[in-house]
Amino acid sequence: MEQNTKKIIQQIAEIQIEALQKLKTKKIEEFSEADLCKLLAVQPEDIQTAIDTHLDIYKNMLQSPELIKLLTEYQTCLCSYILWKMEETWVLDNQEGVLGAWAILTAAQRKFHPEYKIIL
Repeated sequence: MEQNTKKIIQQIAEIQIEALQKLKTKKIEEFSEADLCKLLAVQPEDIQTAIDTHLDIYKNMLQSPELIKLLTEYQTCLCSYILWKMEETWVLDNQEGVLGAWAILTAAQRKFHPEYKIIL
């Protein structure tokens, strides 16, 4: 994986870490339990543990951005959304990295949706 792409993936991981840390420090009751269960792909009783697990995953991605390829489908979609929202800003300084991150995330989504081969 190219260095420019690694930088973009690390920036995505930083955003996810910040979001998960905010989630961890707020009262879980402030959020829809159903939404949290979907976000974290767990049962209600496992929400806190899942937050910690996801924090660990994204912290590890700071050191090894290649781990993005191992995310679940929903987490891959979240990373794609972050990239989509931040693309205009990041592309100014790192066009190659943005394109590389899109390639990785697209390949990850194809892993979950082989029917994309027919559409694309």
